[in-house]
Amino acid sequence: MAAHKMLQFVMPTREQMTSALDIIIGKVPSLAGEAMKAKGRRDEILMAKALNRLAAAALGTSVLTPADRKRLIAVCGEVEDDSYSFMLRVRLSRLQERILNEKASEKGMDLSKYVRTTLFGEDA
Repeated sequence: MAAHKMLQFVMPTREQMTSALDIIIGKVPSLAGEAMKAKGRRDEILMAKALNRLAAAALGTSVLTPADRKRLIAVCGEVEDDSYSFMLRVRLSRLQERILNEKASEKGMDLSKYVRTTLFGEDA
């Protein structure tokens, strides 16, 4: 069994979380709606949980600039999810990427979940 690295969680400020969610809203269309909902949460703990999940999904896309990635990681810390540790890189045309992102958005999923569900079924 793999050893798990213990991470110390430091609660970001509402301003930091809002800034990180704005990056996601502006750069990752498939996550924008969910990020806008998270931004409107009054409970900061629930907002932070939503941000962590959204940041993990956003960091798995190819649309973020290196500066965007640094800003997200600065707010959320390194996002680790041992249940999905393998990353598949696939070359697509811009049109194919846009179509794939639109299909994921139509299903209300981030790109990774859409691909897993499409390939492996609903339980993926």
